[in-house]
Amino acid sequence: MFGMVWWFVHNFGDPAGSGPPLPVAWGVRANGDDLDFSFGSTCDPPFTVDVFFASYGNLYGLNFMFSVDEPLAGFSMSALPAGSQIVRTLPEEFDWRKSPGIWVSLQFSDSSWSWSTGISGRDLDEVMASDQHPSDEYYFSGIGWSTPSEVAARDGVNLLTVCHPSSD
Repeated sequence: MFGMVWWFVHNFGDPAGSGPPLPVAWGVRANGDDLDFSFGSTCDPPFTVDVFFASYGNLYGLNFMFSVDEPLAGFSMSALPAGSQIVRTLPEEFDWRKSPGIWVSLQFSDSSWSWSTGISGRDLDEVMASDQHPSDEYYFSGIGWSTPSEVAARDGVNLLTVCHPSSD
């Protein structure tokens, strides 16, 4: 039960109203059967990436985790950055297109977490239509289609990239 409560508060904010000071953004685009992710800016290491896929009928869903020791601005599910250490992997038969939602968060070396936001519903429909958008654009949660450099220019102004710890 604690795990489910922690996950809800971690991903949606605490019911008392504490939440991120600005909208939190990360980007994703479909690349065939693969997903490519962008953090919107380069995150300083070390940190662990946690990609959570919601699952129908399973409150816990599935997550994919890996840790990195190099600066990282994004990754592809099928080709992790050199030197990354897989912490948890997805089952071989996993198909992201069957997930009703995706959330991304980072855990930093001091054990703090980034704010996490998810995409679901119409947002996932947008991701599935990635081939209709320029190859340098990602679908950013709460923003829409944009390039990582456009998002980086807004970081700290009217949004936060996922590279910020939730204590920022």
